[in-house]
Amino acid sequence: IWTRLVVRKKGRDFMNISDFVTIGVIEQFGQSSGYDVVQEAENRKVQLWTGLKTGSIYHSIKKLSESGHIIEVSKTKSGQRPTKTSYSVTQLGRDYFDSLQEKAFKGLFPHFYGFLLGLIFNTRQTPKDIQIFAKSYKKIVEEKLKELIEGQASCRCKCPDSPPILAERLSLYLEQRTGLFNAEKKWIQQVVERPELFDNSSLKEWMEKNYVCK
Repeated sequence: IWTRLVVRKKGRDFMNISDFVTIGVIEQFGQSSGYDVVQEAENRKVQLWTGLKTGSIYHSIKKLSESGHIIEVSKTKSGQRPTKTSYSVTQLGRDYFDSLQEKAFKGLFPHFYGFLLGLIFNTRQTPKDIQIFAKSYKKIVEEKLKELIEGQASCRCKCPDSPPILAERLSLYLEQRTGLFNAEKKWIQQVVERPELFDNSSLKEWMEKNYVCK
């Protein structure tokens, strides 16, 4: 199940959401265990809008540790509980995260959560960087919206004698799809206009001191 949901596409557009969330949480808090990552993902309700599963996070922890993207920094034992292993992100892991974030900032269509995912787990991109990514993403949304409307118009031209009920049905379908793109366009414009909201420099120290999942 996790493979189908997390490894969405192969090839150039491959985006491993589980790896992205795992590295993102660890880097944001300096160091974290697998349990910490799961708890933080649940706190942010990521599984509700991406389909991310708990098992895929633990799989990513194991795989990323073996590949050198994250490294063990401590082991703690409390009572009868299993030993807790904490990890930090290596430069290799940061480079990998950056490549995934760049893909997320392009939207991860047909889903609409890509840019939001990239924002939520961002650590190092500056407000100016975010604004540049947002402007680029807005153009992508506008292009896809234009293609959608033109494609629907072309379909009508090719089927001029179709029953009226079919035309109304297609119009209803188009309204739903264009509504999604228009909502995304409106939302991303807010990111373009208020990049200062994504300045993490003042939050880094606070997050490390107030990490509630320790």
